[in-house]
Amino acid sequence: MLYESQNFRLEADDQILTLWFDFRGRPSHALTLPILNELSLVLDRVAGRPGADVLVLRSSRPGAFLEEFDAVEVARFTSPLEFAAFAARGQDVTRKLAELPARAVAVVEGRCAGVGLELIAACDTRVAVDSPCTRFESADVARGLVPCWGGTVRLPQLIGVPAAVKLFLNGDGWTARQAHRAGLVDRLIPPARLAVDLRTLTGEIQDDPDHARRFSLRRWWRTSGMAGKQGLLRRVRRRAESFADGAQAATALHDAVAAGLSSDGEGLAAERAAVTRLAVTPATRRLLDLHRQAAMPIRVVPEPVNPVPPLPRRVGVVGRGELGTIVAARLARFGHDVVIQVRNADEVETLTRRLETDRVLGLRATCEWLGFDNADLVIEADDEDPGIKRNLFHELERRVRPRCVLVTTGTTVSVEAIQAELGRRSRVAGLHFPNADGRQPVAEIVGTSTTDPGVILGLAHWCRRWGFTPVRVADRPGRLVRLIWLAYLSEGVSLVAEGLPLDRVDAALREFGMAKGPLEWSDEVGLDRLAELAGQMQIARGDGFARNLLFHRLLPYGWVGKPGGEGFYRYGWRRRQNDLARMILWRDGDEDAVAHYVFDPDAALREGVERVVLRTVNETAAALADEPDADPATVDLALAFGAGWAAHRGGPLRYADDLGLATLVDRLAFLAERYGRRFTPCDELVRRA
Repeated sequence: MLYESQNFRLEADDQILTLWFDFRGRPSHALTLPILNELSLVLDRVAGRPGADVLVLRSSRPGAFLEEFDAVEVARFTSPLEFAAFAARGQDVTRKLAELPARAVAVVEGRCAGVGLELIAACDTRVAVDSPCTRFESADVARGLVPCWGGTVRLPQLIGVPAAVKLFLNGDGWTARQAHRAGLVDRLIPPARLAVDLRTLTGEIQDDPDHARRFSLRRWWRTSGMAGKQGLLRRVRRRAESFADGAQAATALHDAVAAGLSSDGEGLAAERAAVTRLAVTPATRRLLDLHRQAAMPIRVVPEPVNPVPPLPRRVGVVGRGELGTIVAARLARFGHDVVIQVRNADEVETLTRRLETDRVLGLRATCEWLGFDNADLVIEADDEDPGIKRNLFHELERRVRPRCVLVTTGTTVSVEAIQAELGRRSRVAGLHFPNADGRQPVAEIVGTSTTDPGVILGLAHWCRRWGFTPVRVADRPGRLVRLIWLAYLSEGVSLVAEGLPLDRVDAALREFGMAKGPLEWSDEVGLDRLAELAGQMQIARGDGFARNLLFHRLLPYGWVGKPGGEGFYRYGWRRRQNDLARMILWRDGDEDAVAHYVFDPDAALREGVERVVLRTVNETAAALADEPDADPATVDLALAFGAGWAAHRGGPLRYADDLGLATLVDRLAFLAERYGRRFTPCDELVRRA
């Protein structure tokens, strides 16, 4: 052992050095400034060791290689000079890694994101373990920043400008196989062969040290050999300008990549200048605050007596819906033994074929409750029917172990109502995934006064390990994200019913910063499914909330949205707005609304965007009063990540503060008088104003 601390271990074996990322006692593999300084010292020690041929970088935690720089620490930076020093220090460390006499080999097993991506770009060889948990992501632009440790210079040189920019801007990231196809990863290794194949690879590098640095025709064609760089950069610029969250950062990214094509020195200088300039913009500060909030642990009162339980070995999922399948497949990819219960043998056969097609391992379907007797966690994701859910939980309570945690993913049946008829109420909670397949998925955790606080903290810990941002919300119909999301869609449909063009409404709200326009989002979900959700919400709330999402006038025509090829838009070779849908919806507004018709389209569109935004702000403020922690930052986080609200504006409540609460209340009162009671300022807004 050449070096050992809580964060790193440096081992030597036959002139092959292995640097382990341990990060013992830390919840994630996120670098901080002290850890970065320690890494710099370790690399100095490696550089000073004579005769070392290979340095292997590995993580001791299979689910994480090296992740984004610590969000809490970045949010503490207040001046441009601090960000400039941060960029310079990071560039110095990646330069040391790139200039080591020993050949650096990064063995990525688990999540590699942010600065981790920039560190492996500085290595000579990159190896990925072909595992579902291995992913390559870049979240810097989503934070309002740009990669500033040499990533905008080295990654385009490795994989080409289009692929590098796509990775920087695409929050979904790449799997190990996608990274290999793009050229970011030089070799894929199956998990079972990691030890043998890694030893073979290091032996090859020892025998031929310059192998990793030889000329590659494929890489030359992908990077320097491509003609028309100016046209390519223009396309990159257009893509950057269309990026909603962190649009300033996306444009700065284009400039840094363009400078890096001239020379490495210009590219590194452009990175430092960009991150220093972006640090003082309001949009970046809001985005950094959101990501800081996402990294904060959930607070539970009283504090649980028992420690947070380990990750469940076996997970049971009950339900035939799409959400149950998505969640089950995700947990299986994270290495859990997952069993999903469906209703009959035909559904078992259908689901099994689908899982085989999608190459999902570790997940099996059953219709006879096989495997639930030793499950540590059971997730119910069946129909939104109180009777069905009560019967299911009675059945589960008889079939699972006493310490098993039971959760429901439903949003209209309260957790308290489910607990009322059960014997082990403390083990029951709610766990809703409003955007399980989104870029920044959120997990809404619901606990009542009888739920064990340890169960709440355990669910939060597990969700974070599965890649979700956990948020504790109230036990109300719609929870939080779906409640505000439905209000957003509902008001967008109202604008169309008043005569505004579909595409202009969607474009205007995307320009405001929303992830998607309300009409295109309605089509993607499916108008029939959306009508079902709105109906369930109406029954649960006992009012006419989101009544115009029932689509009584559209569904008889067979217009169900994108799944059926026609909804608000028609889908084919290209998407076209469905003018007939607009005509049929005219006019289905509230009875007390007095402004039904559009006389000035441009003015109506501006006011329409204001209506959608202010209605969601009003609904959010009303929901805040019922939240367990009543923390505006947590509510903003849930809606920015889970409901696609304009993240660079900080969330609905941050936007309300920036606008001014008195101004907001006055404007809502005016809209209520003109368009209906749904705009009446809520008590929470009036009180705070």
